[in-house]
Amino acid sequence: MEQDRGALARRMHRHGQESSDPAVQAYGWNAWGLHQWDTGHIGAAYRSFTAADSARPDARDAAAPDHDTPLRRDGSIPGEGPGWRAVTTALHGDVATALTFVDTWDRPATRTP
Repeated sequence: MEQDRGALARRMHRHGQESSDPAVQAYGWNAWGLHQWDTGHIGAAYRSFTAADSARPDARDAAAPDHDTPLRRDGSIPGEGPGWRAVTTALHGDVATALTFVDTWDRPATRTP
């Protein structure tokens, strides 16, 4: 799996681009962002995580780090969502915005009935 991570990330990214499902699109962008981060391309990782937020149907709220998405509902994956976004945003040079994500990543997701 270790040596095939790049190919898997590319495949997930391609599937996300081809899908009309916002959750699949976001998974694709997040997979590609993690791959970019892993290979040292922080700007590309930041853009991928930003694109993942804009894949949501409610993109007008994309800057809200505590907004519930299918990727963050139970928060069971360490470093998911706001954590990835916080680190890449800080490394990209916007520490103040990164801190807004840090302030939310342990908060339980808001559920709507």
